[in-house]
Amino acid sequence: MQSTTKIILSILLAITCLSSVSEAVKLKGINYGIYLPSGKCSQYSDVLADIQLISTFSEVVKIYNLIECDGGHNVMRAAAATGIKVMLGLQAGPEDRFIAEKQELVEIVQAYGWNNIFGITVGSEDLYRYGVNKTTGLNSTVIVQAVKDVQKIRTDLGGNKIPVSHVDILTPPELLAVVDVVMVNVFPFWVGDTIDAATNRFAADIAWVQQQAPNKEIWLGEIGWPSGGFNKGNSVPSMANAQTYFQKAVCWCNQNDVRYFYFEAFDEGNKGADDAGAVESTFGIIYQDHKTFKYGNPLALTCDGAFTPKSHFTGSTASSTYQPQGTIASDVCHTMYQGLDCRTSSEDPANFNLTVLGQIQDFLCTQSPQWCQTISTGAYTYCNPAQKASYLMNQYFSQHWTTPGACYFEGYGVAKPITSTTSSTFTTSSTTSTTSSTTSTTSSTSSTSSTSSTSSSTSTPATSSVAVTSSSVVPSTSQETTENTPQNTQNRGQTGSATALSVSFVAMIAIALVF
Repeated sequence: MQSTTKIILSILLAITCLSSVSEAVKLKGINYGIYLPSGKCSQYSDVLADIQLISTFSEVVKIYNLIECDGGHNVMRAAAATGIKVMLGLQAGPEDRFIAEKQELVEIVQAYGWNNIFGITVGSEDLYRYGVNKTTGLNSTVIVQAVKDVQKIRTDLGGNKIPVSHVDILTPPELLAVVDVVMVNVFPFWVGDTIDAATNRFAADIAWVQQQAPNKEIWLGEIGWPSGGFNKGNSVPSMANAQTYFQKAVCWCNQNDVRYFYFEAFDEGNKGADDAGAVESTFGIIYQDHKTFKYGNPLALTCDGAFTPKSHFTGSTASSTYQPQGTIASDVCHTMYQGLDCRTSSEDPANFNLTVLGQIQDFLCTQSPQWCQTISTGAYTYCNPAQKASYLMNQYFSQHWTTPGACYFEGYGVAKPITSTTSSTFTTSSTTSTTSSTTSTTSSTSSTSSTSSTSSSTSTPATSSVAVTSSSVVPSTSQETTENTPQNTQNRGQTGSATALSVSFVAMIAIALVF
């Protein structure tokens, strides 16, 4: 009996050991480049396929910028479809680029909400590049202010639980003081370490940073090893070394409860033209065909891969001007919308194609930049896309209300009181995108053209089959959609009075002619 028991225990022990060796793992985070191997921009269908695959082996996907290739919108749209979390990345400079990135961040939050956003990074290795020759990258003063700017946006839009950071190799005290979590890149390959030394570097590197920021969590923004290319000192790129590094690095991070973002999901063939392209293009755990895994699928570790990461960031304590997610609008925006003579048929942006709403805004901002200031930096900055478009449409309508179709705007506009019985050809439908109660910051007088380009390329779940351009949203004289609702503004009353006077005048002329 005892021998039988020993045999059973031995079998169970062997099964336990075997399962720990071949345990499939879901990575805590991975970096993702938005370009195709050819160097061309990925389209939404490409991004969706990539994110669907990544979501099978990683909890979070990290991107580097928002506006290039419309990557921010495409990744967030794919995240909403797959459930994966996203570490959004903004490019922190030059200044005009950073302004555009911030505008895109606001638009993304308004379109998709915070549910799939894991965190935000503001710049990547800018301090390191600046420290090399002072001609590239950005200094710490610029980065610190950029982080503060994004933290304010985060707070104003109600994302207080979302950490904001900068990713770098250098960690000056002024930066450590403002970031919510500290994010550092660790690449022993570029230091020239042997593969054995490389996998033992983490503890020393993290301990050094932790001494400088004892009360903040340390995340690894990039860790990885190339599978091909040239040697760097004692660092040898090869498939065997890359797999060894992957195994040991991920195991160490999991066992020591360290959040990491592995570099990277796919080999990036578009980097082949760079001086270091032979190496830079081979860091992926999947070949550039975006299908074939280098280390096997599903991923397996030679250690226990399960752990629950802690988070020391409990959220910003700053107040928020943003209404809770799920509400249509703040009281200010809702009151404004209700008082308009010309507006969209609904103040819920989920009922419309966000690209078309952006094009309406862009067109009307070119008509009068002063109107756009009110929705970009004024009282209605945090209104949602439908409310902002409605505000601008009403401004136009107040000047051109006597012109038939002055509130048409491709069927998106409705006017009060009823001036036509012609129905609209535009039909709304449901959308899968998350609705938030605020919107993107749109173009100002100094950046109308660049914002127009960004808005026009926005990829969102389409709710209309109508293809439009900036010129096609001009009010049409062919149709105008109207609402049968009580008049409740001064302009509306004036419109009704003018119409009544015109009718009375025509009637008097007709009577005079008869007699």
